[in-house]
Amino acid sequence: MLSSGDRAADARWQQILAGAAEVFRTKGYAESTLRDVAEAVGIDRATVYYYVRGKEELLVELVRGPLTDIEKRINAILESGASPEDKLRDAIVSHLDSYEQGWPESFVFLGQNLDKLGDAADDFAKLAKRYHASLLEIIQEGQQAGIFRADIEARVVMYGIIGMCNWVHRWYRPGGRNTLREVGEYFASMLLDGLKSG
Repeated sequence: MLSSGDRAADARWQQILAGAAEVFRTKGYAESTLRDVAEAVGIDRATVYYYVRGKEELLVELVRGPLTDIEKRINAILESGASPEDKLRDAIVSHLDSYEQGWPESFVFLGQNLDKLGDAADDFAKLAKRYHASLLEIIQEGQQAGIFRADIEARVVMYGIIGMCNWVHRWYRPGGRNTLREVGEYFASMLLDGLKSG
C-alpha cells in the first residue's frame, strides 16, 4: 500500500478520491462499498486496496481537505483587522464558498457523522470546536463594540450560523440559480440585519 506522502502526488489516488466522493454523496457512506468506488473509477477493487485499507480511510481523506480549508479561512478573517460586521459577513460567505470549492467532498462531510471517522474523529471534532470558538469571538467582539445586539446570546447566534450553513447540503444543487457564495451573501445579510444594534 502506498504511503500518504506518495498518494498525494499520484493521479490515480486523486481519481479514487473523486470517485469515492461521488459514490458516498449519491449512495450514502453506509451503503457504499469499495467495489462501488472501484467501478466509479473504472479500476478493479484490488487497485483500490493498493491505496487504502478500507472505506473509513477514504472518508477521512475526503473530509480532511474541506475541514482544514475552512479553519484556514476563518483564521485569516480573524487576523484581517476588519470590523466585526465585515468579519462576520466574510466568515459566513467564506464558510459556504469553501463548500463550493470543495464540492462534492464538503457535502460528503456534511452528510456523515463524525463517529464514522474512526481515530480521526477526535482530531476533526477539535478542529470544529476551534472553528466554533473563532466564530464566537467575532460575534462577541461585535457585541462588545456595540455593533451587534447584546440581548442575544452570542453562542446561540454562533450555533444558528453553523446550522444554517451546514444544512445547505440537504437542498443545494450545483448549477442552480445561485452559487453557494451568493447563498452565503443572502445568509449574511439576513443575519446581520437581525443582529444590528439600535
